[in-house]
Amino acid sequence: NGWAQDVWLYGDTAFVAEDEQGVTIWDITDLSDPRLIDTLRTSARVNMVEYAPVNDIVFVVEDVNNAGVAGYPLSTRRRDFNIGSTGVFDFRIVHDVQDTFIVVYTDVSDRYVRFVVEANDAAHGWGESRSGTFGAFAAFRGFDIRDELIYLAHGQLGLQMVRVDYTSATITPLGSVDTPGSARDASLNEDGTHVVVADFQSGIQIIDVTNPDSLRIVGSFLPDRGDRVFKVEVVGDRAYFLDEHNGLYVADITEPDSPRLIAYYQASEPTGIVVRDDHTIFLTDEDLGLIILRWP
Repeated sequence: NGWAQDVWLYGDTAFVAEDEQGVTIWDITDLSDPRLIDTLRTSARVNMVEYAPVNDIVFVVEDVNNAGVAGYPLSTRRRDFNIGSTGVFDFRIVHDVQDTFIVVYTDVSDRYVRFVVEANDAAHGWGESRSGTFGAFAAFRGFDIRDELIYLAHGQLGLQMVRVDYTSATITPLGSVDTPGSARDASLNEDGTHVVVADFQSGIQIIDVTNPDSLRIVGSFLPDRGDRVFKVEVVGDRAYFLDEHNGLYVADITEPDSPRLIAYYQASEPTGIVVRDDHTIFLTDEDLGLIILRWP
C-alpha cells in the first residue's frame, strides 16, 4: 500500500513497514498468494518493524531521522510507549516475557548502542526500569546479537564487538577491526565463528571473530555493479546482502577466505530482508513492495 521499508516474520505472518501507510500484516501460509489481513495505522512514517508475540506488541521506528522505537500493543492499536528519541538505525527485541522485554538499539545521531529493559506496571503502564549505554567516536549502525555478545557495524571504523550484562546494566568493549569501506550492517554465522559485514562501497567483508582480542578480515567480495552494500543476513553457508540500487546478491561463504556469487535478483530500491532457515527470502522494495523468493 505504501513504500515498503522493512519486513519481520512470525510464523505464517509477515509484518511490513510501509512508510506513511503504517504497518501491513500479511498471511503468508500460501507463499505464492500472500493475503493482507490487517493494517496498523501509526502516528508517523514507519522505517522498521518487529513483533514481540508474548506481549503482542508491534515495535516500529517512526521516521529514522528523529524518532525512537515506539510500541503499539495490538490490543489497543495505540502508541503506548517510546524508547529513545533520535536517530535509531537498527534495533532488536532480545528478550520477550510477559510484561517485560529488552530492546537493543543503535543511535546514529548520538553515536551509541544502548539496551533498555522495560517492565509493565499495572498502575502506570510501561516504564523504563534499567538501561546500559556504550558510546563511540563514530556512529554505530546495523548489528547482530548472540546471547551477551553484540557485533556492531561501526561506519568508517569497521566492526566493533561488545559484551552486554543486562543484570549490572553495563556494556563492555571487546575487539574491533577496521574495514576498507563504511560498515553498515553485520550478521553472525550459525557457528559463531565469522561475521559478514555489509561494507557499503567495499561489498562484504568476512571477519573471523573466534578471538575477540584479534578480529581479522579473512575474505571479501564486491559483486559486479555493486557499490553500496548496506544490509546483510547470513543463513547457513550463504550470505544474503542488499545493494542500494542493484538488488539482492547471494554468496556462498562455505570457505570464508574465498566467497563466491551464487545468485542475484534485480530490484531497483531494496530496503529490507529476512531469510528463513529453509532459505525462503522475504525482500522489501520501495517500488515493488513485498517479494517472496524461493530456490528452484
